[in-house]
Amino acid sequence: MAIFKQEKFKKFRWSPQQKELTYQILKTLGMGAVLTLAVVAPNAVQVLKYFTNMKKPVPRRSFDPQKVYSVLKKINQKGWVEINEVKDKMMVTLTKEGKREILKYDLDQMKIKPLKKWDGYWRIVIFDIPERFKKGRNAFRALLRRLGFYRLQKSVFILPWQCEREIEFISHVYQISSYVNFILAKKIKNDQILKTTFNLNL
Repeated sequence: MAIFKQEKFKKFRWSPQQKELTYQILKTLGMGAVLTLAVVAPNAVQVLKYFTNMKKPVPRRSFDPQKVYSVLKKINQKGWVEINEVKDKMMVTLTKEGKREILKYDLDQMKIKPLKKWDGYWRIVIFDIPERFKKGRNAFRALLRRLGFYRLQKSVFILPWQCEREIEFISHVYQISSYVNFILAKKIKNDQILKTTFNLNL
């Protein structure tokens, strides 16, 4: 039997603490854990023991029982976790949508480090993504900009640093792999503006 009554979907407002706690829970579940909590909300502090070894632990005040309960309710209604009652316990498990949300969180943390010495190759990302994937296309383009890519044309971005694995991961998360091409080029005509942009005029 489901614990929380399914309400009409609404856009939730997340405080920084709630957002961090949300991803702590999702990450923990993503590692194969199954959270078991007492049905009575105050006992939800049992969730604490699952986060002691996290890379960026949430401040202890974030584990106020009611905050934990509130976050669980929100992510359950968004479909990221499934919460069922088994006798007097709440069983929390990760859903497929929750796994995708973890990947999106990993994208938010992604960075591409410049090489200490440029190897002389340009990494070019070209994509032609159908309109039906507009949301993913826009998110993909925005992320390339955040990662420091230079926009050569509307759907052509370039970077001098190693990034093939990152591009594969990003396109997989947004489910657009079939429409994204990665090119490694030794020479680009009139590349002086690129070298200046990336401070490669050494």
